[in-house]
Amino acid sequence: MPFFISPSSAPIVRLEDAEIVNEIIDIIKRIQKEYSSDHSDKIQVIASWMSLFLISCRRLYLNKVPSGEKQAVKSETTRKFRKLVEEKFTENKSVSEYAVLLNITPGHLNDTMQKELGKTASELIHERIILEAKRLLYHSETSIKEIAVPELR
Repeated sequence: MPFFISPSSAPIVRLEDAEIVNEIIDIIKRIQKEYSSDHSDKIQVIASWMSLFLISCRRLYLNKVPSGEKQAVKSETTRKFRKLVEEKFTENKSVSEYAVLLNITPGHLNDTMQKELGKTASELIHERIILEAKRLLYHSETSIKEIAVPELR
């Protein structure tokens, strides 16, 4: 889902078409109804509706994203780097660590990110680390000190 992966683009799609709005609302209502039910298989049904919801959101997002940004996401190096950052940002903090995993030089990685996304590889890594810190601050009882120094957790 590109709107989850891309910290450099706004994960917002304005729903202007009434028909699309009604379809999305219908999916949300079905999820809520299933959540409130007592069916033994409700988790599987909710997961299916959530999958449909996310696919619908992805389609809407890709239809609204400027074509230049779509092109940048298509780069294999960019895609692999962003996936690695998402998976390994807690243990890998430097550009050189990611460059080794991608079998390229740190300079090439930085040049590619700068060219395609307008940010250096280290900026993208730091953005992901900061996003996680914000999530922890908002959604957990973890102290700022514990978030800043993970070894204290």
